[in-house]
Amino acid sequence: MNNNPIHLNHDEILALIKLIFFTKFESDDLAALLYAGSPPINSALEKMLRSHPFYRDRLDVFGQISDESLEFVQSKIFKDNTENQIDDNIINELINNCIFPYQK
Repeated sequence: MNNNPIHLNHDEILALIKLIFFTKFESDDLAALLYAGSPPINSALEKMLRSHPFYRDRLDVFGQISDESLEFVQSKIFKDNTENQIDDNIINELINNCIFPYQK
């Protein structure tokens, strides 16, 4: 595996940020939960937000998530957990990962 760094321009970073936010907060595809709550994707998102000139100085906008967005994310998770087979602690961790960079 080649570990050379890649370089993205600001438009490419912005496109990826928008794609990740779409996956987290707009896509109702249950399979998207795999990506919406992914720690590696959240790590990349944080790096992109910190490097993009529009977001770099505005990270405080990612405070508390809106009730509407939180309900949307929860509805996807609970739709996928219809048999209540997943522990509440795991559900909470999944919600927190899916709403990153926001907080409950």
